[in-house]
Amino acid sequence: MKTFNFKAKLNTEEQQLRNELIQHILKNPKQAIPFEQKYQPLLEKNVLNVEGNQITCLYPFSLKPTRFKVTIPEFEQTVYTMCAIDAIGVSDTLKTPIKIEAVCAETNTPIQLSVENNDIQNLTDYPDLRVLYKDLCPDSQCSVNCCPYIQFFKDEEALEAYYAKHIGNASTISQDASYHSLTLQQAREVAQEIFA
Repeated sequence: MKTFNFKAKLNTEEQQLRNELIQHILKNPKQAIPFEQKYQPLLEKNVLNVEGNQITCLYPFSLKPTRFKVTIPEFEQTVYTMCAIDAIGVSDTLKTPIKIEAVCAETNTPIQLSVENNDIQNLTDYPDLRVLYKDLCPDSQCSVNCCPYIQFFKDEEALEAYYAKHIGNASTISQDASYHSLTLQQAREVAQEIFA
């Protein structure tokens, strides 16, 4: 499985810029941020996305509503993320407990989770929740090449059905080297690698 850490890609000054942007997002989670030249290194390192001269994503956060809604009790705020792993990774980015509301990408079944420290809790009636994970591409925009595929599923059957309909590089996901079916705990560990 291929991952990378967003923070590790940045020097001290770039990490400070990222932290300033995160604080802005926590105060105004749905407001696009005007792109300034000082953010160019973050764009070049694929840590943020820009559309029409506005920052629309700073991993793990999305400034547009998505299927991944994260409540952060400590900040009394709700934010959106780009994918399932990003939603879990908000806890690592902010070093605080979170609650996640999402849906199964195949069935639209509501999914609720909580994350605190190394612990991820399934708050639904579906004991075998899964996450479809696509290997990250550190030299390209994850929002285009990875995030659309990194989704929550109510079970393995729903994940396999989605894979067959939307990806289908192999007859099953287990035969595909770039895509992986993860348990919640495995997804938690991947989120930590990417965002801690």
